[in-house]
Amino acid sequence: MTSRNPGMLGAIGRLVEGLQPLITRLRATACCVLMLAACRSADTSNESNATRTDARTLGEPTATIREEFTEPAGVVELSDTRAVINDPRDSEVWLVDFSTGERTLFGRSGDGPGEYRAPAVVLRLAQDSIAVVSAGPVPRVSVISSSGASARSVTLSEERFSPPSAAADARAFSEWPPQVMASDQSGRMYGPRTRVPLGFEPVADADVQRVLVRFALDGTAVDTVTSVLPTNVRNARPVASGLEFDLPLGPFETSHAWTVLADGTVVVVDEHTYELVLYPVKASAITVGRIAHDSVPLAADVWQQYVDSTRNTLLNAMKGTPTMLDGGGKPEITVRIPPQPTHIPPVLANHERRMLTDGEQLWIPVAGADPLRTETWDVLNREGRVLYRYALDAGVRLLAVTERFLYTSVEREDGLKQVQRYARAP
Repeated sequence: MTSRNPGMLGAIGRLVEGLQPLITRLRATACCVLMLAACRSADTSNESNATRTDARTLGEPTATIREEFTEPAGVVELSDTRAVINDPRDSEVWLVDFSTGERTLFGRSGDGPGEYRAPAVVLRLAQDSIAVVSAGPVPRVSVISSSGASARSVTLSEERFSPPSAAADARAFSEWPPQVMASDQSGRMYGPRTRVPLGFEPVADADVQRVLVRFALDGTAVDTVTSVLPTNVRNARPVASGLEFDLPLGPFETSHAWTVLADGTVVVVDEHTYELVLYPVKASAITVGRIAHDSVPLAADVWQQYVDSTRNTLLNAMKGTPTMLDGGGKPEITVRIPPQPTHIPPVLANHERRMLTDGEQLWIPVAGADPLRTETWDVLNREGRVLYRYALDAGVRLLAVTERFLYTSVEREDGLKQVQRYARAP
């Protein structure tokens, strides 16, 4: 986010952060508007052997949790095959038993040791303990036993992740502690550091990137893994008439998808090129190279439909927004339209549909036969070989994969979600 007026920076930031629910709705709208036309015009000249073969389907679920969730966003499987599911929109974490189809609230909401508020992600630590992590400028990690007993909490302070060598750069940027999103089998945590510009001039593209770090919750060492281009970047700036927002790119956004294998190897995929790079622990990076993929052109009329729908939704959502600008008055809201992308990106990961792993294999969301209405996943080994592909039905989202099971959510007619589990195919 950039600004030339210091008095407006905080106001714009709050307006932009408040757009998160809107972005989710825009993505759903885009799926409806977009893209049978684009799919029908697909250029298969760059089609890989893996995509020519028939994609696997999930078949019938082996178990379903009867009670519904609002927006399940993550699943952690315990050793006894129960699971912990995060439902962040309702700030709830659930312990579910697929053998009975029942669920109970997991842990406690609050500010005490091991209690949590606004859970952003749930992660498995050693010996089946669970970390419930919040997001923001002061992230908090709450550790809970598999039985749901609150153990302790650790606040990720800025001082721990800001070494003295970063003092010069701090004059231009403020970096939050890492926004934890993954862990490995040793319990180390991984996350990018949000970088907020302190100046009020446009920020170069390179400065949008965020440092991805690895650290132990109880240790002091912090390892810098690499820099990644973040997903869900929302930009706004003051103009003479009020505020100008960049059109959310939704399914056309090209950032860096990443995940962590069991041994701590970080895998980064460039969504624009489908290039794979591995970052092992205490070893040099390994460039696997580009993965062959379908090339799906984007028709001009389809892009225009997306622009019109998204812009109108954004403007309607901003109507009646209370002013937070100097001098009062309601700002005029305008939307800046970027150039039309020529193709749908080959990798369709975002902050909701993240690249997954069972600890060894990579599960990457890609542009399949119907890229913006249904999910398609390439399954790769760490050498970059595509092993097979899964195509999901409309309304089904893949939440997690383990050595034993696949976990999905399926949307019901009332808009709520059920969580289902599938046995892994041999």
